[in-house]
Amino acid sequence: MRTQIKRNPFHPFTSFDTATLGGVAFGQTVLMRATLAAGLDWDTASAHSAAYDAERSADLFCIVCNQFQNVFDASRRRLASMGPLESEPEGSPDPATGT
Repeated sequence: MRTQIKRNPFHPFTSFDTATLGGVAFGQTVLMRATLAAGLDWDTASAHSAAYDAERSADLFCIVCNQFQNVFDASRRRLASMGPLESEPEGSPDPATGT
């Protein structure tokens, strides 16, 4: 499973944790509950192994990013319609698109 984001909209020093992503997107801060709320399968026997938890966390991240694509697109359109922002010099690149 991969995100469908063509360009990375995140600041280079951004980090996410599963509890925050699960809490924002699904109201669940425990990996198992967030995974199930996202519609993914959960294998209790495999849980808590580093590889399994990393895979589920990555799957959860992709679902959250894809789920919020419309919100991201709408905010880009809204900002683009405003023209250059007061604190940005004209012609400065958009961090979300690099253009």
